[in-house]
Amino acid sequence: LNKLEGLKQKAAYVGESVNLARDFVNEPPNILNSEEYAKRIQKDANSIKGVKTKILGKAALKKENAGLFLSVNSGSAYEPQLVHLTYTPKKVTSKTKHVAFVGKGLTFDTGGYSLKPSGSMVNMKFDMAGSATVYAAFRAAALLEVPVKMTCILGMTDNAVNSKATMPDSIVKARNGKSVEILNTDAEGRLVLADCLDYACDQKPDVIIDAATLTGACLVALGSEVCAVLGNDQKLINSLLKSAQSADEYMWQLPIIPEFHKDIKSPIADLKNIGGSRYGGTAKAAAFLEQFVKNNVSWAHLDIAGIGDSQGHLPYCPKKGASGLVVRSLVHYLENVR
Repeated sequence: LNKLEGLKQKAAYVGESVNLARDFVNEPPNILNSEEYAKRIQKDANSIKGVKTKILGKAALKKENAGLFLSVNSGSAYEPQLVHLTYTPKKVTSKTKHVAFVGKGLTFDTGGYSLKPSGSMVNMKFDMAGSATVYAAFRAAALLEVPVKMTCILGMTDNAVNSKATMPDSIVKARNGKSVEILNTDAEGRLVLADCLDYACDQKPDVIIDAATLTGACLVALGSEVCAVLGNDQKLINSLLKSAQSADEYMWQLPIIPEFHKDIKSPIADLKNIGGSRYGGTAKAAAFLEQFVKNNVSWAHLDIAGIGDSQGHLPYCPKKGASGLVVRSLVHYLENVR
């Protein structure tokens, strides 16, 4: 009976967290701007035992030299928000694993000066699904009191257009000191994630998992039903694939090869934010992100562009709107971290 009660409680925590992620993703952008989003996460997180929150606004991000993140925010009416959450389990030993999550929180993406056509701009309120996903997994695992130390970094802003917005051809310095030629302001999620990944590495985790609605190319490669996973550690990727299978969610590995790293090199900066062709866009975006993973941290990147919404083919997802997928896979992973 106790075991049954435990399973019931676990299902409630996970289900509640999945629904919270869906609510965040479904919220319209005129309501859920970066400042409001950060406040809501902070309020929810403060009610969970063992969780601490810290929010870095524009001034703090300038001190952090988070130039890429700030470049995406430069056209916005709202402050950028880096939400830094930590969870410490009751018992911590030298063997306690430390897992960091990083989530893309673009509350709306116009594409910036590389403006999206109107058909592609509709539903860009969903561009913060990565941050909602990793927060929901972090939250559920904290409520379940998993014996894992956790960090959760959420990079929140919108990508808007005004006279101060970043122009294509700009060269901007990242938090890790690398210069980036911004050839397309619509490849903005990777810029926010880059500085957030560098920041996350400084927290000295064993593992970093990021989630983002990063590339339309992901839908071309895997359809709109499959999450792409890429990274620098095959053992970590295998664990995530196994967890996805256990949670009955679709995940598939794509490669990052040296040629993709070569393709994002710029002749006038260290890197450029898009590849030289439209092919392999998902993996080239991941190759860009890998440039910001340091200290030999095991890292995996989840591109949820296809699966963040409208997964009505699955019996446990709404017909339309946010899906809440990958949360259960990540909770399973955290419960089985060794």
